[in-house]
Amino acid sequence: MRVIMTGGGTGGHLYPALAIAEKIKEREPDSDILFLGEAGGMESEIVPKNGYAFRAVPARWFYREEGFWYTVKEFFKASKATLAGIRAVRGIVKEFRPDAVIGTGGFVSVPVIIGAHSRKVPCYIHEQNARPGLGNKIMQRFCDRIFLGISGAEAAFKDPSKTEFTGNPVRAAFLSTTKESAREKLGIPQGDKVLFTFGGSLGSKAINDIAWDYAKRIAGKEGYTLLFGTGNRWYDGVLAQAEEEGVKGDNIRIYPYIEDMPNYIAAADLVVCRSGALSMAEVAVTGRASVLIPYPWAANDHQYYNAKSIADAGGALLYRQEEVEPEKLVDEIFTLLEDPERLAAMGEAAKAACPANATDRIYEGVTRG
Repeated sequence: MRVIMTGGGTGGHLYPALAIAEKIKEREPDSDILFLGEAGGMESEIVPKNGYAFRAVPARWFYREEGFWYTVKEFFKASKATLAGIRAVRGIVKEFRPDAVIGTGGFVSVPVIIGAHSRKVPCYIHEQNARPGLGNKIMQRFCDRIFLGISGAEAAFKDPSKTEFTGNPVRAAFLSTTKESAREKLGIPQGDKVLFTFGGSLGSKAINDIAWDYAKRIAGKEGYTLLFGTGNRWYDGVLAQAEEEGVKGDNIRIYPYIEDMPNYIAAADLVVCRSGALSMAEVAVTGRASVLIPYPWAANDHQYYNAKSIADAGGALLYRQEEVEPEKLVDEIFTLLEDPERLAAMGEAAKAACPANATDRIYEGVTRG
C-alpha cells in the first residue's frame, strides 16, 4: 500500500497522522508512506525523526483580522500559495502513485487533498474536533470519506453520509502503558495519589494557578505527588516563585514541557488540562479521569464541545475558564483523589467515549475504499 499522509502546523494535527501511519505499517509492513507538509512546520523535523520520508509543499493560510482590505490581501496571498501547492502535489502524486491520501488537518492539507483529488486518487480526512475547522470544511467535497474523532461532528458537514465516527488516533504507547510501569519508570511511589497538570507547550496560567495552589498544600506531604507541566513561557517564573515562597519537596515535580506523555498520563490518578482533541483523547484512552478547562479563544469554541463529549459521558469534570476559582477547584480535586472508586468509574466512562481502536477503524475505512 502506498499512502501520502498530510497534516501539521500543530501537534494536534501531526500526531494523529503519525498514529495512522504507525497503524498502516503495523498492518502492512511493506507499505510505502510519504508525508507532505510545510517546509517551516514542525512536521518537517518530527516526521523524519519518526522514520518517514518527508517532502515540503507550498501552503499558507489566510489570517482574518479587522479590516476588509487586510482580509482580501491575506486571501490572495493564501490563494497564490495554495495554487502553487496544488501544482507541486500533482507532480508528486504522478511520481509517487499513491493508493490513498489521508489528511489530518492544518492548512497544508488543503493543497494536498485538492491536488491528489484532481489526479483521481482516493482522499480521506480526519477531523479531530467536535466542531470542524475551515480547512476540513473546504476539503469535504474532495474527499471520499470523512473520519470523525468525536461523535456528533457529522452535523457540521454538508453530506453526513460521507462521515464515519472512528475516534481520535493515538500512538500505541498510550494503550500499552500501565500505571504500575509508568510509576516505576518515573520513580513515583505506587501508593501515592498523583495529580498531573499541563496546558500544552506554551502552558496555561489558569491551569498553573490551580497546580500552584495544590503544590502549596502538598509540599513535603507524604502520599501525594504533583506532576506540574508549566509550559515553556511560565517555567522560570514558577521556579522563582517556588524558591521565594519555599514551596519545595520531592513530591512536587515541575517541568517546562512533558515529552513522555504516555508515562506521565498513565502514572496519574487525575489529570487537569485543556481539551484539545489530541490531549483529551490521550487522557481518555489511557482510562484517566480528568478536569477539563477548555481554551476559551479556540475557534468555534471547539474545545468546549470536545470536553462536553467526555463530561456528558461521565468521564470528566468540565469548567469554563471564567468559572474557575483555584482554591475551590483544588478542594474538589482533593475530594476526587480520596475517592478511587469514583476516579475508576470516570476513567472507564472516558475510555468508552473515546474508542481505543481509532487507527484500526481508519485503516479499515481506507482499505475498503
